[in-house]
Amino acid sequence: MNSEEKMSATVSELSCDINSGIDFVLGGHKRACDALSEPHNRQAVARAVAMLIEARQVALFGINASGILADYSARLFTRIGIPAVTLNRSGIALAEQLITLQRGDVLIMMAQKSAHREGLTTLKEAKRLGMPVILLTNALDSAFAKEADVIINVPRGGENGRMPLHGTVLVCLEMLILSVASATSSRTVKTMKRIQDLNRSLKPASKK
Repeated sequence: MNSEEKMSATVSELSCDINSGIDFVLGGHKRACDALSEPHNRQAVARAVAMLIEARQVALFGINASGILADYSARLFTRIGIPAVTLNRSGIALAEQLITLQRGDVLIMMAQKSAHREGLTTLKEAKRLGMPVILLTNALDSAFAKEADVIINVPRGGENGRMPLHGTVLVCLEMLILSVASATSSRTVKTMKRIQDLNRSLKPASKK
């Protein structure tokens, strides 16, 4: 089903009932948070954080809605002192993003069941460079899952043709970023202080 069909199926089921909409989103996030807190996911997050701490640079892959999450997360990684790039385009534009990858980088992939060319090409390049791959997915039997070094199971809903919830992936990303920030607190504080110093220098001088 495409995005239009999923949205149509979801809103038809909710029947313009505000409480049904509230319950749909809250219930989906609650199930995702319960899953993320399970022991196997906690262990996966710990392994992912250990990789990210040592990364020369973090690359975040996601297309469509996940591409927006990649942009946001890259900004947060930069703010805690880890250079980050996004891999969220297609065609030649994605190739231009991929060319910036180097050995020592770590790849975070947001991908589900569909083995699209963008994801497969990104995964192939990461493997060529020996980059560890951290996969955020609800499709544990996908082509991406078979190649990932760490898999974090992130339920998104979407069963029975209903629309998926992208906020559950954001919850997982923020878990990773905050965990890395706390594990490298000295670097995090130093980077944030430098950002604030630069920000102050950009403000216009006060008139006397």
